[in-house]
Amino acid sequence: MGGRVANVKWFTSLTRFPRNRTRLDTSEYFPFGHDIPKPLFDPSSMTNVTSSPQISYLFCGSGDGRHVFWQLVTTSLAIVQHGRKIHITMIDLKAPAMARMIVMFELLLLYSTAYAMYRSDKDAGQWYVLMLSYVFAGTVVPPEVDEKLRDIIAGVAKALEENPETPIHSSIYVQPNAIPDIIRHLKSWSQPSEGSHPASAVRAAGMRRTGTTKFETDQISSGKKKSFATWLDDCKVFNQFGIVLPPRRFMVKIEPGLDKVISSYLANPKSPNAIKAVDDYLDANWKANTTLFDMDWEAARQKTTEYLGPDLPIYPQLVCDAPYMAATLQGEDPGKFNPKGKSVSEWVQEFFLCIGQCMPGIITGKATIEMIVGEMSDFMDRLAHDALPHRQTNAPNVDGQDPSEFPKVYDFVHLSNIP
Repeated sequence: MGGRVANVKWFTSLTRFPRNRTRLDTSEYFPFGHDIPKPLFDPSSMTNVTSSPQISYLFCGSGDGRHVFWQLVTTSLAIVQHGRKIHITMIDLKAPAMARMIVMFELLLLYSTAYAMYRSDKDAGQWYVLMLSYVFAGTVVPPEVDEKLRDIIAGVAKALEENPETPIHSSIYVQPNAIPDIIRHLKSWSQPSEGSHPASAVRAAGMRRTGTTKFETDQISSGKKKSFATWLDDCKVFNQFGIVLPPRRFMVKIEPGLDKVISSYLANPKSPNAIKAVDDYLDANWKANTTLFDMDWEAARQKTTEYLGPDLPIYPQLVCDAPYMAATLQGEDPGKFNPKGKSVSEWVQEFFLCIGQCMPGIITGKATIEMIVGEMSDFMDRLAHDALPHRQTNAPNVDGQDPSEFPKVYDFVHLSNIP
């Protein structure tokens, strides 16, 4: 039935009558995931998947995108082996969730291009992956990451603003009526954060909500201490200062000052002077990860008498436990995780390196990623009655994509476990 308004009565009703929701005094924007991503697709079950030339996924409450990214990796093999295409529909209640996903896809595309052009250089595109790791898992970021990231975000906002019907890539389709709100958030994130969200306040808010990482030193057997040495140093720094350290080879190059004060702290972690030196350095140099903030929610909160500083809109049980997040990205029980001598940042980067290297096979006409800002039950009603405005025949095609041909039936559906 795609390609026309199948039921004019339903289309009119769903368009004219708003869906009322209970008002919640919370952001409802959750940029940090906390569950273990698992592949929905099993290559051995190909015969049980619809005979359609594409495999379709629906993600309701896409959050930080970890489940979407996992499916891109696990399904890419099926694309090659079986000649199938994939369609991913992402729906989230909040525009900043989609804005952040667009930023991460842009960084993945930039890395993928650099990797393809300079494959002999193992460091090709590493800056993009480093930025990805901080967008994904950091409440505050190094100054050079902040500068480069804000330039990229500004470029994405400009591209969407100047060509609202053209996505950042032909494989990505953004629901047209969501683009203005996405652009607003991108523009906000591209601005310096010192005035609205100073690093000191953001670190304090993150640490107030996080407590300590689930990775405790005494839970690791002595036989694993060597492979956990760097990881445990990162956990110690994270627990004390609320930051994810850059990989050592990056830190020596881009932040020798941080390397110096961190080395002093790790040599004597109970020294008040060593702790103060790190705090002072971070507050003077590091910046907020602006992609964590829902500008509309922040503006509303600042008008209240109870405003106590930046609100990190994060699920309160796990919040931003970066070491735990890094371990879960591998799709394994964190209790069985072994970092093999790598740092927290390096493990997050491993995740995105894998995705980035799959991107060429995914984006060359083999995948469509549809991004929708909206409420899940409203989307389901409209989907059932072929009443999604952007999927009608009079909706504009974007870069050769005909949204009226997008799937009405999905092979796999993933629902967020955040109510």
